Amino acid sequence: MSHQPTIDGSLVKEATNWRRYLHAHPETAFDERATADFVAAKLGEFGLEVHRGLGKTGVVGTLKRGGSPAAIGLRADMDALFIHEENTFDYRSKVDGKMHACGHDGHTAMLLAAASHLARNGEFDGIVRFIFQPAEETGDEQCGGNAMVKDGLFDKFPVEAIFGLHNLPQAPAGNIMMRSGAMLASIDTFAFWITSRLSHPAAQVWRSRPSTDRVEGRAGDACLQGPLSQSRGTGGALDHAISKRQSWRSTERTRYTREGGRAWNALCAQQFRARHIRGGT
Repeated sequence: MSHQPTIDGSLVKEATNWRRYLHAHPETAFDERATADFVAAKLGEFGLEVHRGLGKTGVVGTLKRGGSPAAIGLRADMDALFIHEENTFDYRSKVDGKMHACGHDGHTAMLLAAASHLARNGEFDGIVRFIFQPAEETGDEQCGGNAMVKDGLFDKFPVEAIFGLHNLPQAPAGNIMMRSGAMLASIDTFAFWITSRLSHPAAQVWRSRPSTDRVEGRAGDACLQGPLSQSRGTGGALDHAISKRQSWRSTERTRYTREGGRAWNALCAQQFRARHIRGGT
């Protein structure tokens, strides 16, 4: 749907500067200390109640208007990725090997802008919680969202509904995209090992060998097909010898548990076939 912005130009310019500062100073999962300092300071400037320490580096700002106890939450993630930035603009990452490559600098700046705008112009009766989550990029059960919940996020700051978003550079500027049901894919990270007997490649017709050629990543729409991506594989130290053990780490993205189950079942079946065809274990 189309949306005409109602935020004044000075706040847009200010939020742009916040985003560029955060982009130049990326911090990865559970290490977002300076980022949390920045966020907390801004929320304090806006006159919000600020609570820190949930999920180690999480920040919650609370804005109250009127007397209603009804509350909603607005959420953004703060962490960067272990990626070296090769851009050359002035606000490129100042930290080698770390970069805001997923746009969480923009998410954080946008939520700060929402807090600033509502603190000055909000006409509502109730409570808005501004939730800044660490460690979204971990891709496992130890992520910052779970850590904040375990630390009592919704016990201390109850809400009736919570809203989040993710940037999409392919979308036209000034548009918000939404749908009924799930919108974005979840992620599972998994590892597996393939073992064999150490042998020479020329003797593989008589020897078992790890059958990594049977493990195939599938490209596709992460929201529809649940692709498997091979992210990292290790095994052996010589080019001319088949290693006794290979390890692989990978991810699966899916919107639905049913699709996730099908992907896992396919992978397990594939490995079972590879084991018996090639003699690995």
